[in-house]
Amino acid sequence: MKADRKPPDVQILALRLAVGLLQGLVLFLLYRASDTVTWPATNGFVFAPALMVAWFIPISVSAMLGEVRARAITLWAITATAGLALFSLHDIARAAAEGGWMPWSPENEAKENRITPSFALFQFLLCAMFVAQSLVAAADRDKRIIAAYSTYFDVAWKYAVQFICAVTFVGLFWLLLSLSAALFDMIGLDFLTKLMDRPVFTIPVLSLAMSVAIHVTDVHPGLIQGVRALKMGLLTALLPPFAALLVAFVVGLLFVGAATVWSHENAISLALSAASIEILLVTATYREGSVDRSINRWIKLSCGVATVTALLLTALAATILAKRIMDYGLTESRFIGAAFIVTLLWHSAGFVWATFAKGQWLHRVEPVNIYGAFLTLALFALVFSPILDPLRISVANQASRLASGKVLAKDFDFAYLRFHAGRYGHDQLSQWA
Repeated sequence: MKADRKPPDVQILALRLAVGLLQGLVLFLLYRASDTVTWPATNGFVFAPALMVAWFIPISVSAMLGEVRARAITLWAITATAGLALFSLHDIARAAAEGGWMPWSPENEAKENRITPSFALFQFLLCAMFVAQSLVAAADRDKRIIAAYSTYFDVAWKYAVQFICAVTFVGLFWLLLSLSAALFDMIGLDFLTKLMDRPVFTIPVLSLAMSVAIHVTDVHPGLIQGVRALKMGLLTALLPPFAALLVAFVVGLLFVGAATVWSHENAISLALSAASIEILLVTATYREGSVDRSINRWIKLSCGVATVTALLLTALAATILAKRIMDYGLTESRFIGAAFIVTLLWHSAGFVWATFAKGQWLHRVEPVNIYGAFLTLALFALVFSPILDPLRISVANQASRLASGKVLAKDFDFAYLRFHAGRYGHDQLSQWA
């Protein structure tokens, strides 16, 4: 068989089922270890990387089977496994309160010793795996490092729709299984209910269900294309009203003054969320650049308005964040927020540049999105690594503010260092003790 010839669907299904079964067994063993407090659940340095690899890699590999060459899948799996392990190791190490590694319990949770990665890292890895896998699959399809924008668009949206459909399938499968168990219970047969209460059954079965869902959506491309076309249409329809509402917000802000939003608790997250949605809607409207002639002028006008308001909202969030950092210093959430603002500034400014550039409508969105994906991956990889660790930098910033007199000891937030800054906070408090 030639290297780039697609294997038969039956062979791909068998591989996906094998991967799903292996994933289910590994996840069950990890669950069992955590439940019985046995190795590797007694060591965060082992358990956390194993959990992240077992969760992400099988699903990623299953999605790539039949579409990406075997050699590329192997290299991707090895590289992604190493990355997941390294990020997880650093996340566990930075959270250690006193260097002890113990399984989870209410007492250990109070000491901030844990064996599972933080939710922030999980969110990052979920997004990073999606973006990186899309880049790898597109590059393999075009057989070049930087693929065509249309390839990136097709691959990324396929994976997004495929994942949503697969999760929906697994949820419906579990719902039908629960309904069937209830029906059997009515006639005095509770074997299915007992099985569903046992992790040794539920974890592998749900993993297999995910594999089946991935395969069904993969071998029926019309299903994915239909759902994707529907989503594109809906997102395009949402753009004009959302852009109009944000224009009204900006106008209202000019009348009431920006000072009204400085103290709002969620001002930064709301502004960044709105700007991100506008970027998504414009990207969905532009698609792969094939709708230049057919799209009407009101949609084009809405795209222009959305790009400008996205930039204004990002600038507003950056201003508020800068003021809070100057007044109260850095924290982990503020540092991550700053990194997110950098990526949004790239996209929003790039989209404004594309909007007012001459030539094909929004054509310059393509390099903005392509290189923005690489920028986002690189920046957040640094943020979740020892290089730009937000906790380490935040603790150093807070300590310098206290040492320089910018904040008095009676007003200093020692609780942040003790309960929210992990190992770095404890080390700093130990130096002052």
